[in-house]
Amino acid sequence: MRLPKYLPELPFFLLMLVRCCKGNCNFSKGYVCELATIDFGNDGFYKLRAAVNSIKPSQVVRIRRLLVPNLISGPFLLRLALLAKSIIYDVYRDSVFLFPANVDITELTLRNASSLKSFIIGGECRLRLLVIEQSSLDHIPQMVDKVRGLRIIWLTYSLLTELKLDAFLNASELMLVNVAFNQITRLTLSNTRGNSSLVELNLEGNRLEILDMSLFVPFVRLDRLTLTGNRLKQLASTKTTNFPALKALTLERNNITDLSWINQLVLSQLKVLMLTDNAITQLPITWNTLPKLITLGLQGNRLRTLDISWFRSLKSVEQIYLLKNQLETVYSSGPAFRWPSLKLLNLSNNRISKLNLTGCQMSNLFTLVLHDNLLQRIPPGIFQQNPVLSLAIRNNPLKCSSLEQFRVQLVARKLRPAFEQANSGKTCSNTLLRISEINQTICCEA
Repeated sequence: MRLPKYLPELPFFLLMLVRCCKGNCNFSKGYVCELATIDFGNDGFYKLRAAVNSIKPSQVVRIRRLLVPNLISGPFLLRLALLAKSIIYDVYRDSVFLFPANVDITELTLRNASSLKSFIIGGECRLRLLVIEQSSLDHIPQMVDKVRGLRIIWLTYSLLTELKLDAFLNASELMLVNVAFNQITRLTLSNTRGNSSLVELNLEGNRLEILDMSLFVPFVRLDRLTLTGNRLKQLASTKTTNFPALKALTLERNNITDLSWINQLVLSQLKVLMLTDNAITQLPITWNTLPKLITLGLQGNRLRTLDISWFRSLKSVEQIYLLKNQLETVYSSGPAFRWPSLKLLNLSNNRISKLNLTGCQMSNLFTLVLHDNLLQRIPPGIFQQNPVLSLAIRNNPLKCSSLEQFRVQLVARKLRPAFEQANSGKTCSNTLLRISEINQTICCEA
């Protein structure tokens, strides 16, 4: 589990895998102090306390076999909380987990909890991090807004089909919700007022098909929204929707075909927009609401033609990824324009046979990647327009006569076609062009 940067890694402690402050161990190696059997029906609590008091602060206590007279949660958790602030069940087999009132711990983790169907919070308590993985829960535990100090809810690989966003609206300290890899088909919100501190919401690997983005309006601090691996065909908004803090929107591996919705969203702080592996066939002519966008990922879509002038309103973009589309022609239409922010443009693994960037001056374009296309000639004026450019263009049927005109760039390694590598067994199957200044041979067409 990767913790977000705003929550430092916690000192773990107890149960099937636990780490904390100080065991008379049956086995000890590195960070692990292993106890074979702890029987809470006899003197197990005192043996465990003695172990805890003797180990080093950075060690982990692993209990191989834990025997308890009743439930392994509820009042039993109160006893464990006397020994540890972080409790991790590597395997949880009960159908119910009781989180009693007055418990004060930092972390509770339940893994491999396929029988778990109910998580009951008994009253006011304190918890910073709740992690439940591989369970049969079909809802967010009720009363999470009553848990003081709760910063993270991590409920993944479970059976949620609906996510009620109201559950997070008044949890004023909650910063991250991860409900990835459930079966969520719809989001709902009945109230628009609250004091949410939610910064990150991860909905990866669910079953959403249509999403009304206006549902997220009350979450004014939302910084990162992940919707990768759903079944989204479209995003919509019933009205112009403002996201004043959103910096990263990830929509990879969906079924999105067009981006007409993008200009309904006000994304004044967005820096990363990832649309990889969708079914997009057409790009917007304008992107008016993305003044701070830095990275745009469009690889793995179905674009056939690209007019660079469509990006002219993206004045802050530094990296655009368009590899693995179906591009055949790339050009720039309309009035000439300057695009000084762009540093990387990746157009590899397409079918490009025509590329002309005349009309778009990209003075700081450092890397243009054109591997695995159908270009026969180096694009005209490419180095004059872009003085710092490094052009990577392997696996194209380039004419030797075209490459010969760029000997200066070849010697300076500013132009990088396919070089013969006889020592590694990679030899040219066609014509060779010898560049004696750098002792290299280029594979090219006659």
